[in-house]
Amino acid sequence: MKTIIFILALFFLNNGSPQHKEMTTTIGSITYEAHTRGSFFECNATIEVISVTTKGHSKNTDVTLMRDSDWAMLLKLTKKIDLKAMQNLEPPSTGNYSDRAAIAILKIEKDDTIYQSGTFDDGNPPKELKPLIDKMLALTETVE
Repeated sequence: MKTIIFILALFFLNNGSPQHKEMTTTIGSITYEAHTRGSFFECNATIEVISVTTKGHSKNTDVTLMRDSDWAMLLKLTKKIDLKAMQNLEPPSTGNYSDRAAIAILKIEKDDTIYQSGTFDDGNPPKELKPLIDKMLALTETVE
């Protein structure tokens, strides 16, 4: 009887959801930033919220709760990226070197380590990062 109570207690302490536990222990946040001399855009996603910060003439931050299905999709796309090699991915264009495009970067926080891409043109990321960035930008459409 004590064994059954112990097992039930463990089940309820884990909220009965091993998937939720997995989702929270690997990736802490995913951030996409793009900036030029006069403007700034940042999209930051966590398991709880997705926030968008823009700065042009004024600074504005909007936040929306993250849906579990959207976070799960971001995690799935993140798993396809070699985080340790992300810094060395070749950008397909270099317009940001001469102010023809905004400078963009992607940051992924995993297990208290922040992995960061090299710089690339906003709207033209390395092909390995494109699906994740496209999904994040699509999610910004839901931010109020």
